[in-house]
Amino acid sequence: MGKGKVLGIVLAVVLIIIILGLIVYAYQLKTVAENVEVSRATVVDADLEGLSKVVLTIRLYINNPSGYDVEVSKIYYNVYINDEFFGSGVKENIYVPAGSEKPIDIKLEVPGESLVSVLWSSLKNIFTNGGKIDYDITGRVVVPVKLFGAIRMGEVEAPYSIPGEYEIPKPSLPSIGFPSNGQTTTPRKGELVVLDPVWFVNGMSSEICKPGDQVTVYIVVIARKEYVHGTLTIVVRRDIRILPDQDMIYKNYEVSLLPGDNMTYSISFTVPNDKPYEVEGYFIEVYLDGEKIYSTPNQYPPRLKLS
Repeated sequence: MGKGKVLGIVLAVVLIIIILGLIVYAYQLKTVAENVEVSRATVVDADLEGLSKVVLTIRLYINNPSGYDVEVSKIYYNVYINDEFFGSGVKENIYVPAGSEKPIDIKLEVPGESLVSVLWSSLKNIFTNGGKIDYDITGRVVVPVKLFGAIRMGEVEAPYSIPGEYEIPKPSLPSIGFPSNGQTTTPRKGELVVLDPVWFVNGMSSEICKPGDQVTVYIVVIARKEYVHGTLTIVVRRDIRILPDQDMIYKNYEVSLLPGDNMTYSISFTVPNDKPYEVEGYFIEVYLDGEKIYSTPNQYPPRLKLS
């Protein structure tokens, strides 16, 4: 057998060994990728901001039990609260060291009007009075299989679905009045405190409006020290630049609040064809059994500016 033929056989054997080694190595990498998973998923914080949106922070724990460092290319997540869809998204390019469990925090900010009405009403009530939410976090983890950490040979996907519950405590009340325009709002008439209003213009939180806009204003009232019962009246008024201010619309509510209770009330109207050089904006006054207990501070905001 000639030297050339022997050399050819040797090279063929070496090539086969290399190919077999690469196949085994690729299989090991695939096995590593298949073992990467979302081992835990929890809600770590929940808040209601400005009566307009829910801010939810979830924490995903990515477990890599192998002896190799892993790069997770994507984590898809879907969040359901009380069996209703809340929000979704994707997190990309996450490095997970070998033999470790890495936590990833994700913040979701979802406007209330984008949620189904049943869930939005339920969440506002829970944030106001305290309670429990049931959640389910689902999705999938995508891990690329890369030869020598550079040559992409495919990817592995691992689905996950993790349910749980999160307790939202009832908000604690401060021992002093709430600040309003640099001063302290003193509880009056049955120890009822009214917080500054939040304005929604055409379904979005806003500090300005124009003629024809659809406006809803929300207020939170808090009972202090004793039981409060009576007729609560919300009055929307024009802030006229020269002449006395004028009433526009009012709405009555029957309230029955125990000490520490707080409730949200609202009133809606269409901005009339007012001129900004005549009317600066709009504000509210609140009455309990005919006695005024609150007037929006004379500044913008918290008053609603006409543009």
